[in-house]
Amino acid sequence: MAMALIIDLARPTWQFYYLLRYGAFMLALLSQHIMEEKSASGSDSIQSNQARASFSDQMGKGTK
Repeated sequence: MAMALIIDLARPTWQFYYLLRYGAFMLALLSQHIMEEKSASGSDSIQSNQARASFSDQMGKGTK
């Protein structure tokens, strides 16, 4: 009887622990994705815009 009570008390704890680990993993993935999006929309887009502008300038000079 006592063993069954201990198992019944431990089962939600393990479910909660698993849910907590899964939630932390998903939060880490989501935050990594958000940080990659922020870095892509930040300095990388400025560099790509500069590269695109210099490329279009060179193409413009070639056609003139």
